[in-house]
Amino acid sequence: MFGRTAGSVAGFRYSSAMARAGVVWNDETLDAFLAAPAKAIPGTTKSRGVANSQDRADIIAFLKTLTEP
Repeated sequence: MFGRTAGSVAGFRYSSAMARAGVVWNDETLDAFLAAPAKAIPGTTKSRGVANSQDRADIIAFLKTLTEP
């Protein structure tokens, strides 16, 4: 997902806000989205953020270990 534009995977149903966001996922954009989704991408359907910065860093580190099919 890193380096990919948010809302860009074909066949996946995104909110209209996510589909038009134009955000490219990297450490900073993902941290901002995880912290405050509605602030990072107004209109997104994700409403709860992750307040703890270490928890966000752990989530981002985990996501970096995943490979896409």
